[in-house]
Amino acid sequence: MDWGGWDHHIQEGGAGETDTIRVKLQQMGLACSTFFDDIEFMRNKVTMLIMTEFGRTNRENGNFGTDHGHGGVMWAIGGKVNGGKVYGDWTGLAPGKTYQNRDLLVTTDWRDVLEEVLRDHMKLHPSKEIFGNFTPRENKLGLFKTV
Repeated sequence: MDWGGWDHHIQEGGAGETDTIRVKLQQMGLACSTFFDDIEFMRNKVTMLIMTEFGRTNRENGNFGTDHGHGGVMWAIGGKVNGGKVYGDWTGLAPGKTYQNRDLLVTTDWRDVLEEVLRDHMKLHPSKEIFGNFTPRENKLGLFKTV
């Protein structure tokens, strides 16, 4: 599912009613919460991934927003998700620790996340090729609880 309206470059911060990122995150949080409340009886069978195709810059622009960047975020939500933690490497925001001194570094390939969902949650057989020439990381992220 695609939910547009996230590519904004103005008024992202603060506590005002028109601050675009706060409003969008509130809407997203409510939608996810409502969805998982509605499917409470089958939460262990559902994994929701929320991702973006680009990140945002670390620094605010002149319009109180941010511009397109590299490193981003992805959320995994569901009954079997080993949650409550951040997966990936946090390199920080210090000079020399970011991409072009403006963006988060990409430390986790999105295909590694989808690979774990497909193999560990959906039980896709390991012999199935999913992403062409992509080779998944040797050490899994560990997104799912082992029972």
